[in-house]
Amino acid sequence: MTNNNESTSFATKYRPLLLKDIFGQDMAKKQIKGFLTSGRLPKALLLTGATGNGKTTLARCIARHVNKCKDANEFNDVYEYNIGTNGTLADVRQIAEKLKFLPRHSGHKSIYILDEAHRLNKTSASGLLKEIEEPPAHVMFILCTNEPENLLDTLRNRCEKLNLVPYTKQNIVDLLSMVCEKESIKIDSKYLEHIAESTNFQPRESLVTLQGIANLLAGGGDLTDEQIENEIKKATGDAIYDLSALLVLSLFRNNFEKAIEAVYACEDKDALISLALTASRFILPYIALSTTKHAIKDVPYQYNFLLKKLRELFKETKVGELQLIAAKVHRTLYNIRSDSYKSSINIADVFYSNITTHCLTSN
Repeated sequence: MTNNNESTSFATKYRPLLLKDIFGQDMAKKQIKGFLTSGRLPKALLLTGATGNGKTTLARCIARHVNKCKDANEFNDVYEYNIGTNGTLADVRQIAEKLKFLPRHSGHKSIYILDEAHRLNKTSASGLLKEIEEPPAHVMFILCTNEPENLLDTLRNRCEKLNLVPYTKQNIVDLLSMVCEKESIKIDSKYLEHIAESTNFQPRESLVTLQGIANLLAGGGDLTDEQIENEIKKATGDAIYDLSALLVLSLFRNNFEKAIEAVYACEDKDALISLALTASRFILPYIALSTTKHAIKDVPYQYNFLLKKLRELFKETKVGELQLIAAKVHRTLYNIRSDSYKSSINIADVFYSNITTHCLTSN
């Protein structure tokens, strides 16, 4: 489950890499094991659930398991497409062309992970439907979406459905307890519960908060209750949202220097990239579509601060331009994060070396 690089953040180090490492999704894991043991692997899986429930992570774990990857970092014959940036008919045709080719490794399947599948327009979805209905024997599709109701009915009905449930307080406390044991962090369990609650039971945010406390403890000596409380407030406070908004704005303006500054100023760079992805994927398009400052009920409450920041930054921007900004920024960040996952290189290093290339190709 872990990346053993000591400089890696907890959020990256303890991201599940194998199916056995997935937690809090017992029913989904039971269904997947049923498919595997029965030998009736679906041609297409549809993973649904709220943002942050680990759909893409689970998709990658399933892919590794199906292809019997011995190394957790092995990721062969797996192709990821983010529909937010690759949802055109031309891209669907490109996928169709790839289906003709056998996997590069004997005994593997060619597995296509389609993230944000609900963003497929009707023409693209219809084009993909044919491929999902009768794919070659060596092909498997995994679609991920938090809006299954916006997926084409005929496409949705061709998939085996797995719904990921929200994490519970106990799920997060158990995760934090496991990390504390592995990292030799001594902290009262009441604070682990407080971390879980303050981060709305989100694994990544909880691990970021725990790491902040661990860094203080590494300085030597015991921490007072007040110091721990302050660290929890700090980790779940405003700084990362400020940096995320700055990153989005800098990428929009092609100000690479400022974008790099924002990334290096944040202690948990993975969390920053994820938050900026959320901003470009959900919040900017939402701002573009909303006509009043009160129309924010569909944005999770933990993102309200970022919503306010982005509203202020882009208050003079026209709707059409704002939608283009969202697409460009999201495409750039998604490509950079994908490069980091595929190469197992620190995301800050990938960001620094590839930012200009990805920004230019996103125009």
